[in-house]
Amino acid sequence: MGILQSVKNATRVVELIADGGAPISASDLIATCGGKFQMSRATARNLADTLAHKAWLQKVSSPGERAYYSLGIRAAQTWRRYITAGLEAARRKHEEVEGQMRVLKEIEGVEPGE
Repeated sequence: MGILQSVKNATRVVELIADGGAPISASDLIATCGGKFQMSRATARNLADTLAHKAWLQKVSSPGERAYYSLGIRAAQTWRRYITAGLEAARRKHEEVEGQMRVLKEIEGVEPGE
C-alpha cells in the first residue's frame, strides 16, 4: 500500500497547529515544517494555503501584518460529526440493552440484579 506524501504532509500541518493550541505565524509554520518534517518552504506554504482554502485551516492576516494560521471550521465540523455519530450509535445500543432487560424481566418476573 502506497502512502501519499501530500496527504501525510497535510495531516502533519493540521496536527502541528492543533498541538500548538494557538494560531501560528506563517513564517513559524513554514520553518517548523522544514525543520521537523523536512518539508520544503514552497510545499509547506502551498499545503497551508490549500488547507485554508478548504477550511481545514483559517488564515488571518491584515495589510502590513504577519499572516497566522489556526484550525478552521472544517476541523470542528468533522469532529462534531464524528462525536454525533458515536453518540447516536451509543444511544441505539442503550435502547437495545434496555429492550433486552425488559425481556429478561418479563421472562424471569424479576428485575435483573435482584
